[in-house]
Amino acid sequence: MYKKFLFLLSCLHLWTSLAFSFQFHQSEETLYKIMELISRKEKGAYLRFGDGDVILATGESDSFQQHHPALQEEMREAFQLNGPSILKCLPLGCKEFNGWEEGMFDGNHEQSHAWCLDLIKRATPLWGAPLDHLYSPTALSHCSISHVDLSIAFLKFLKAAPCALFVGNCNIPPSIRELLFGPQCQFVSTPSSNSYTEINRIERECLKKLESVQGYKVIVTAMGCSGRILQKRLWNQLDHLFLFDFGSLMDALCGWNTRAWIHLTHFDHSLFLKKLGSSSRPRIVYTSALLPRFYEERKEEYIASFKKLAEYGYDPYVIEACCPAPPSFLERYSSHVFYANVNNYSLKNKGVQEAMSLLAGFNHYAFDDQEMIVKITGRYLFENDSFLKMVENHPEIDAFVKCDPNHPPYSRIFTGCFALRYKLFKELLDHVDLKKMEEEMVDIETEMAHFIQKLQARGEKIMYMEQLGMRANLGNLIMTQW
Repeated sequence: MYKKFLFLLSCLHLWTSLAFSFQFHQSEETLYKIMELISRKEKGAYLRFGDGDVILATGESDSFQQHHPALQEEMREAFQLNGPSILKCLPLGCKEFNGWEEGMFDGNHEQSHAWCLDLIKRATPLWGAPLDHLYSPTALSHCSISHVDLSIAFLKFLKAAPCALFVGNCNIPPSIRELLFGPQCQFVSTPSSNSYTEINRIERECLKKLESVQGYKVIVTAMGCSGRILQKRLWNQLDHLFLFDFGSLMDALCGWNTRAWIHLTHFDHSLFLKKLGSSSRPRIVYTSALLPRFYEERKEEYIASFKKLAEYGYDPYVIEACCPAPPSFLERYSSHVFYANVNNYSLKNKGVQEAMSLLAGFNHYAFDDQEMIVKITGRYLFENDSFLKMVENHPEIDAFVKCDPNHPPYSRIFTGCFALRYKLFKELLDHVDLKKMEEEMVDIETEMAHFIQKLQARGEKIMYMEQLGMRANLGNLIMTQW
């Protein structure tokens, strides 16, 4: 009889879950969606509604915010914001609604199905539209524990966006604000609790500071439930912005033990801040080929290229293919020089030669899988550092490439300069059939295009560049279109 009761109860849970047809987007998907909207400069918002917001909207008090009739009305208005670029959240940390993720447990974002079901029932009348897409309100805090690299990449992306205004607790140390959002980000302080009592002052200060900000802007809030109300007010008055609610990770980074997940996961805020403060600059892998016949000519080109990289603060990792008698002048311009000695003069395909050198060089240098590698051919000279800055400021992207403008779109990738995550770079070199390339004279540019299409199809993040800011001297022809 008891087993029958449990079966009927499970059927009831399944039926009530199926009664709601929304799609829940977990932490990683939520962060990627936010980055996508900001990258496209769309007006958007990330609204982290929780049980406290529902409580306030239905006329009760939350632990950090006392009930107020005007607050109740404004919270209801915030719930009713809808649109494809408005990402609305509910904390549905149960398997039945796809909200439970690996690493969650009781006290760390996991909730019972019954609790989640009750929250949905109470939130639905406030929503102002049918529930279709729900996003994770704990995306950043959960990734800070379970997907640290992604959370670091996301925060660096947010800082580079750039973040124009941060609105948060008056007790947040300035050093943490600057590390998270940069020195250019303006700040509006809020009380540590009951922020709604000063909501009008906070709104005025935000609007005043934003008067001097031109173009698209990212505004970050970390002020509890009242943050959703401020987001609603700013949404209704401003355009060309994205409103991002930071969440409880801010308390964790400040060392404040205000949420159960912080102490239950033993979150180490000092270690996280250290990782966040580490450089996201890519590694420069620099290929050279000191052929005896063209030694002096190429030496001159390489020195000019090295000086430009030094000007931008880079010490490249050189892979020299065919130096007749190492060492050479290369050591004067780089502290990382590897002589591959794999050049085969019987091979006609230059792409095969370079691939062989890269394979040998990677075996020697052994970078970290997640590092970004900017590969440049030494004969190409940067005219500015715009490409390097783009790579540095977008750690969420897996590949930065430029299509060859002289061929059909996406059919060939310019391989004189591109950036690729190291694990993918190794995959590329494993992917190409060097024997077939040599026998059929398949160029590396075409192979690269096929590989990038493969990466894109499986969901890797690709950025196609319009310009690389480079020029090259090939056959005494100065080319600046790269």
